[in-house]
Amino acid sequence: MEKDRRLNPRIAFHHEIMVNRSKTLRMIRNFSIGGAFIQTDNASEFDTGRKIILFTKFPLEANPTVMHARIAHIEEHGIGVQFIDLMGRNADVVEYNFEVFKGTLPLPGI
Repeated sequence: MEKDRRLNPRIAFHHEIMVNRSKTLRMIRNFSIGGAFIQTDNASEFDTGRKIILFTKFPLEANPTVMHARIAHIEEHGIGVQFIDLMGRNADVVEYNFEVFKGTLPLPGI
């Protein structure tokens, strides 16, 4: 069994996100205060370790949030990213949305 190396718990979260100002919107599938998994049909366009910029408008926010991230791993249908240099308002937005939406986690066995 592979050990989960994440530092923070993740929650299911389905929300559109833009990577590096691409016109193609992708979908966040889960996120934590430290990173996210982003679904993409073309994961081969990314490289592990590459720095990217993420743009999204969280459901409870009036303004877009910009997050710098590093690609931690690549899977067939997406990329796992680790947020880097997340501070100020952007860090507050990520933490706030995580806290609000973590209550929507499905209970085990349901």
